[in-house]
Amino acid sequence: MTSTTVGGPAPAADRTDPAGPGAGDRHLVPDPDDAIGRVAAELSELYVATKHRSAQDAHFVHPELNATGWILLRTILQHAPVQASTLAHLTDLDKSVVSRQVAVLKRLGFVQARTDPDDARATDLSPTEAACHRLELLGQRVRDDYRERLADWSDTDLDALATLLGRFNRCRSGHQSA
Repeated sequence: MTSTTVGGPAPAADRTDPAGPGAGDRHLVPDPDDAIGRVAAELSELYVATKHRSAQDAHFVHPELNATGWILLRTILQHAPVQASTLAHLTDLDKSVVSRQVAVLKRLGFVQARTDPDDARATDLSPTEAACHRLELLGQRVRDDYRERLADWSDTDLDALATLLGRFNRCRSGHQSA
């Protein structure tokens, strides 16, 4: 495998491990000329940035809200009314985690629970007006941040990014294909 060191490109003579293929791979990243390797590296960076951003966004919504609660609140807003079991499926979270976080969201005044009109045994979760208001404020803040960060991107580039990210998100394992 051709690769570079984590600290940057290795000199051409140092790109292969004399011990053989795979011998030192755990300390290496893919060659920058490898398209899949570049995608993987960029997605790793994006993942770290997204985790940080999610924590900041959760704190903006409420100082007691953690990133998992924030993910659930966003999902409730997108799919309301929604049952806890559906939330667990949509977010790939354990039902016990969903249950604990929904309790926190209720306590913070961001989620209301009502009996499902079609099944009295089930409970539908919906965002409260307070949640919608905080999410609207956050949404404006996020859009302003992206407008600033992407100000020099053309409409064509922005459209391509949105299209490719959408396609990538739809081809996750266990979800619909691209």
